[in-house]
Amino acid sequence: MTAIIVRSGLAFTKGQHEDGVFGRSTWKMRYVELTADRVLRYYASQGGALMGQVELCHCFGLELMPLDYPYNKNRLTSVWRLAWRTTTGRRLVLAALSEKGMHLWATALQSVVGPSLSAQAPKGGPSLSRPVSLFRRLTQRKL
Repeated sequence: MTAIIVRSGLAFTKGQHEDGVFGRSTWKMRYVELTADRVLRYYASQGGALMGQVELCHCFGLELMPLDYPYNKNRLTSVWRLAWRTTTGRRLVLAALSEKGMHLWATALQSVVGPSLSAQAPKGGPSLSRPVSLFRRLTQRKL
């Protein structure tokens, strides 16, 4: 049975680490699908190989990253970013191709996952490794 696709399209996904001494993150253009069964899947291209997936029922703390967030113009990415955490402590970042796209992804993510995605860390869960002041809370912004 195929899951119902709520939103799909091109976006940049942030990898864990780049090879090298400094361990910088990599950004890859991916075809991303958000399905009604609360899974975000990303593919090499539309109709291409599945590169990974995230079960969103284990995620919280959805944030829109402000435009003053550090951005390296030499890297292939976008300033229109969303970030959230998993209960295992992993931080996920998705960069939309436009501001409108960022808001559409945020709305779709909240519609699928519900209010738990905008909540803070569950009790006993991991703490944030970065200051929260760097981000705008999605719940504070009118969509």
